[in-house]
Amino acid sequence: MTIKLTPEHERYVRELLEAGRYPDEGAVLQAALTALKLEDEVVPDIPGGVPWTTETLRAAVQVGAEQADRGEFVEGDAETVIRRVHQQLARERAQLDQKAG
Repeated sequence: MTIKLTPEHERYVRELLEAGRYPDEGAVLQAALTALKLEDEVVPDIPGGVPWTTETLRAAVQVGAEQADRGEFVEGDAETVIRRVHQQLARERAQLDQKAG
């Protein structure tokens, strides 16, 4: 598979590699796809998706309010929710790492 990146994205990939955050370009792509997949699963009903703009944030709040009205919410403060999202990302990254190798 051949992937073309913008010069800005190429620079960012190089920065991530030079900082030692990822061992190679494939690992960067896998992390990006994992984050994108999680975003799609966590916020699938938000029109416009990301980047987060005032409009998409309002839409996200509206979706959240509707979910809460239906009883579809998680107990806890924002830090707890963010920690849970990070834990889920870590689990998915570990699964990808196992598959890769």
